[in-house]
Amino acid sequence: MKYYSLNNKNHQVSFEEAVINGLAPDRGLYFPMEIPKLSPSFLILLKV
Repeated sequence: MKYYSLNNKNHQVSFEEAVINGLAPDRGLYFPMEIPKLSPSFLILLKV
C-alpha cells in the first residue's frame, strides 16, 4: 500500500518508509492512497 504526505500528494512512499520516517520531509503526515472497504461479514466477526 502506498502513502502520501498530506502537505504534498506527489510525495509517495511505501508502508515501511512511512512507519520508519514517521513524518514526511515536508513535515506532513502520511496518509494511505486508498482505504480498503471492509466486508459486512468481516464486521460481523468483530462483534463476536
